[in-house]
Amino acid sequence: PTSGACRICSYGSSRELHVRRIESLFSGLKTTILAPSSSALRRFLKMSTMQWHKAIALPLAELKKNENPLIRSKNLEQKIRVMFIGICSYHKGWNTFQKLATNPTIMDKYEFFLLTSDVEAPVSGNITVRHARVTREDRESMINAIIDSRVDVIINWSLWPETFNYALYEAVAAGAFILTNSDAGNVTEFVHKAGANVGHVLKNESELQQIFESNEIHNYIINREKLLFKLSHN
Repeated sequence: PTSGACRICSYGSSRELHVRRIESLFSGLKTTILAPSSSALRRFLKMSTMQWHKAIALPLAELKKNENPLIRSKNLEQKIRVMFIGICSYHKGWNTFQKLATNPTIMDKYEFFLLTSDVEAPVSGNITVRHARVTREDRESMINAIIDSRVDVIINWSLWPETFNYALYEAVAAGAFILTNSDAGNVTEFVHKAGANVGHVLKNESELQQIFESNEIHNYIINREKLLFKLSHN
């Protein structure tokens, strides 16, 4: 309630009273808190003043090894394919991806793709657009589109701490290598835990640009085992 954002918000004056009401509700009940990831739960417990009875991390989905995984490797003669998936918004890292794709020192070395349900997404000429939309009837639309596009790397560069991030799980299920930053919440934690065959965490945009400019990205992709997973929704 005392933050700068609350002070300039039109509802800021009632925020403090609202927080006290929620605190009263929590303290009067045996509340069980559910969070979509361990990362989100830890952040909530660290920041919240609420009282609760139980606090549980319950992921929205999980990855299971495919019974017949597709194992592929990349050779030096093939251009590495780099993709951004999802909503083309600043806080999801779209601007970061565009800067990478339009970097004149690398734009001809790699192939860049956008996978989105937004048919009017503004893109530069060197980014190939693919469309997919997850529906009740086709819940693996994004996964299949990533596989069909033969993508090697997905840039998941959220600028805020993600509480879960379905796009991450879809990308890993499709066998893509994840590049993310150190402040992306559950995305960062997932990649750290999954290990070097799944992805790599970078400190900032400068490191992201450098890993492509120096061709260091080849060290992560060439001869990498590309495994597929089954995305199971909880």
